[in-house]
Amino acid sequence: KSISIDAALVVNAAGRIPSIDELDLELGRVAFSKKGISINRYLQSTTNQSVYACGDVSNSEGLPLSPLTSLEAKIVSANLLNPNKPEKVGYPPQASAVFTLPNLAMVGLLEEEAKEQGFDFTVKQNKVPSWFNAKRVNESFYAFKTLVDNKTGLILGAHLLSPEASEVINIFTLAMTEKIPAKNLKNLIFAYPTWGNDIKGMV
Repeated sequence: KSISIDAALVVNAAGRIPSIDELDLELGRVAFSKKGISINRYLQSTTNQSVYACGDVSNSEGLPLSPLTSLEAKIVSANLLNPNKPEKVGYPPQASAVFTLPNLAMVGLLEEEAKEQGFDFTVKQNKVPSWFNAKRVNESFYAFKTLVDNKTGLILGAHLLSPEASEVINIFTLAMTEKIPAKNLKNLIFAYPTWGNDIKGMV
């Protein structure tokens, strides 16, 4: 549907592209696409084993975020220093945030992705401006959606809209990385009233 809003400023934040145009990759026999340099699980070029790539210039599974670049850089450094025992890159759940007012944040799968991957899961979503945290700061926009695997009880994805969503999403990321079931989160005693405490009502 069409939506019309009044705004003082509109920002185009469509993302970034790999800065590889001036590298003459063809001369180095380095395969690439518009998403970046083609790499394997060792972050090594698929066509030239002497070349490694990480961060924005690589076509990896990692999101184009600074923390992911740091993780990939450690793998590249290790493999350059010890090529006889190469390390494979592994990606933990990757949180991201849009620092709007209020914040938008997410980690894990979208609902469509969970369906495509064959998960049997429960979706819990709600608009909750009536929750105390929203009321105490007079915030009229507060919402969430979570996906929990029915078989394991583990969180598959979390999507938040709130003033502190960029911080609260880190708790979901921790739970997903350490495989903490949703029911265990509900039993934790958090400081109150804090935004983190609200996750117990989200799972």
